[in-house]
Amino acid sequence: MTFIQYVLLNIKTMNITQFSTLIIAILSFILSCYVILMDKKNRMYQLLYKCYERIQNPLDQAHTYTTSEHMEMEEYPESEVAERAKVESYKVSSTVNRELNFACYLVLKKQINLNCFFDLFGPYLAGRLLQLEIPRMKYKIINYKYLCEVIYLCQKKKLLPLKNKAKYS
Repeated sequence: MTFIQYVLLNIKTMNITQFSTLIIAILSFILSCYVILMDKKNRMYQLLYKCYERIQNPLDQAHTYTTSEHMEMEEYPESEVAERAKVESYKVSSTVNRELNFACYLVLKKQINLNCFFDLFGPYLAGRLLQLEIPRMKYKIINYKYLCEVIYLCQKKKLLPLKNKAKYS
């Protein structure tokens, strides 16, 4: 005989103290289940926000070049400014790809919801999808296994390619 069957058979013979104790136990069980579920969801959002910060920081800290510096880099591609820009661009893109790959790992391990992840990182994934489609750019991203898996998963769920590009620009 299970606990529920026992309670249902003996509910008429219970006094008010036993009945109130039973109600309090049931309510505390429901409340603790709710707290556990909300804590798990809160943890997921914290992970997602931490990943977003780790991806956004290198982009925010990157040097922005003036128009004259861009013109100089175009005229003299071997200049010191152009070399410094290439090195910095490589560092920033490799950092962003590495952090995005880690965030994709968390998505595949179900620690982050795919839909929430895509809402935040849709433009990043769309850009990486374009790199995968261009043969001479593919080598830059193909080594990021989890990133590629999430891109293919988004394609399977028809989230990529982006249909409404204005939403993400």
